[in-house]
Formats: sequence, C-alpha cells, structure tokens
Amino acid sequence: MCFTHTKMTVISIILFIPSMALADGHEQWKFGAGTGIYALNIEGDQGLNVGVFGPVEVEIDLDFDDVMDYNESGFGLAFSASKGLWTYKFSFAHLGLEGEVNGVDRTGTPVSASLLFEADAVELAANYNFHQYGQGVVGVIGGLRYYKHSFDGSVTRGVTTLQRDKNFSWVDGFVGLTHAYGLNQEWSWSSQLDIGGGGSDFAYLANTGINWQFSQNWLTRFYGQILSLDYEEDSKGDPDWYLYDAEEFGIGLGINYSW
Repeated sequence: MCFTHTKMTVISIILFIPSMALADGHEQWKFGAGTGIYALNIEGDQGLNVGVFGPVEVEIDLDFDDVMDYNESGFGLAFSASKGLWTYKFSFAHLGLEGEVNGVDRTGTPVSASLLFEADAVELAANYNFHQYGQGVVGVIGGLRYYKHSFDGSVTRGVTTLQRDKNFSWVDGFVGLTHAYGLNQEWSWSSQLDIGGGGSDFAYLANTGINWQFSQNWLTRFYGQILSLDYEEDSKGDPDWYLYDAEEFGIGLGINYSW
C-alpha cells in the first residue's frame, strides 16, 4: 500500500550546535556549553510497516513553516571540554511533531493517519587539531551518533482503525575533518565535514558558519548545515521494516558560554 498526493509530517533531526570552544594549544582545561535554534527543512523518503495495512512509504517534502506548524516539542544542548590540541564534545537534540496525513491507497480507499513522532539524537566526538597555519587550524574528528525514532498514533483505512506504536534506534560511527580560521580577535570561520555509517547504510554531515566572540565568555554562531541519512531496517515486507532516506538542511543560530 502507498499514499498518493500526501505529505508525511514525520522527520528526524540532529541539531549541530557546536560547542565553539576551540582547542588553542594551551595545557589548561577549557569548557563550553551551548544551545541554539535551527530552521529545518527536509526532503526524502520514509516508510513504515503499519501491521495489517502493510508497508507505507511516502515522500517527505517539508520546509521550515511545515515543521513549525506540526511542532510539539524541541530542544538541543551541547557541551565541550578542550585541552591542548584536543576537544571532546557531547550533544543531545530532541524533536517532537504531531499531526495528520490524508490520502488514498491504490484501490481508491481513503487512508488517514494521526501521529506523534519523536526523534532523539546523541553525539559523542573527539577532535584533534593536527595542523596550524597562520590564523587557521585543521583537525580530524571522529565519534558516534545515536538516533532514535518513535511513532505513536493510529492509521485508518476505510472504516478500519489500527493503533500502532513503534521505536527504531541505531548507532553510526563517523570520521571527518574540521577547519577554523580567525579573521580577527572577534570573528572567525569554522567548518566540519564528515561521513559515517554502521547502523545506517551511509550518512554525511557538512556544516560551515561564522562565529562572533562578542564578550570574553560568550560566542554566537550563524551557520548552514546539511545532514543526509540513509537507514533501512529489515525488508519492506517484514513486520519491523522501517526506511528513512532523507536530507535535513537549513540554517541555525547557536549561543555558547565558555569558561
């Protein structure tokens, strides 16, 4: 079974809220904590087996306004600890969306779904700055990302309604490069590019932005990001089949306090 001419309101998210506490080569611990806002857009495909109704696969095409319309909850936090050429990072992000979709199946039977979708993402990473030139520094980063997608809702086909609760989770390892360049004492530019996989078939993240150190302990960052995930559990005919093959992209504004 498939939907036609519908918009699916379920997505996942990982907020890249950089701790922005860069290792500066000094043998003294420095810490940072940050949060931020992110204007999320998403495009791709998502599929789920809904029991007696079989597998449902839909195209996702959501802009920031759509995400805000269905938003039920959302927050993110990031922490860092740096010493010498090393920086260690931890971040957590949560998103909850609630809404309805309507359409018809291939036989013309009306199909609707009422759904609460929640996505959680956790990242643990270590960054080592291995090369410095002028006002710039290049580093290598590696770590783990944990994702969890939860569904709680009902699907109605014709006069039949089915309640469905599902949870899917996976862990990806990733490795990549980081780059930071100081423009002056207040302004800098930083970027990250990494690829990963393990739980998913393939994933990549690209992030770049401008940092403004507006006081001794406070820094804000305006950035753009794209995160691509290609994840599939089991096969389409299996009871626990789940597909998430999508790109999440947008712009964000982060705020960080360091000490």
